Amino acid sequence: LSSAPRPPPADGSIRYVHLWVSEDGESHLKDCVVKNMTVKTLPGGRSAQYVRNLADSIEGLNTTNVIITQMLGPNPWHHCPQTQFVLTLSGTWFVNTTDGDQRYLPAGAWIYQDDTIDNPAAKPGTRRAMHSSEAVGPCNQMVLQWRRAPVVGHPCPF
Repeated sequence: LSSAPRPPPADGSIRYVHLWVSEDGESHLKDCVVKNMTVKTLPGGRSAQYVRNLADSIEGLNTTNVIITQMLGPNPWHHCPQTQFVLTLSGTWFVNTTDGDQRYLPAGAWIYQDDTIDNPAAKPGTRRAMHSSEAVGPCNQMVLQWRRAPVVGHPCPF
């Protein structure tokens, strides 16, 4: 793990990781970029920002639980409790998927997970639609949980 600062993002480019599930129940990780961003002028009219209000365009992203947590140590194979964004506030953690992929999520990274027990590809008694994760030392996170139904076979929905 490098402690060097990461380069700034390109204009209009907001990256995230999607932990998604394929039809066969395997969980996967995909690097994504938020689509359909629009430029809007900030109040005061001197600078602009790229914006996309997901709650206006994605069904189920209008109700949320906001959870602040500090992850410590490993979290064995599990489903996420409901569709959610996990934002790393400080520290680092990693996630493993059933296809063998792994991704480290340092401060500033965010992941969208929809591998819930309600995922159509989940099957009780198996690792279908599951992941494991672990903190690399204490890791502070903000979790935004949504009432959006999990989707199979559709990476990078935003």
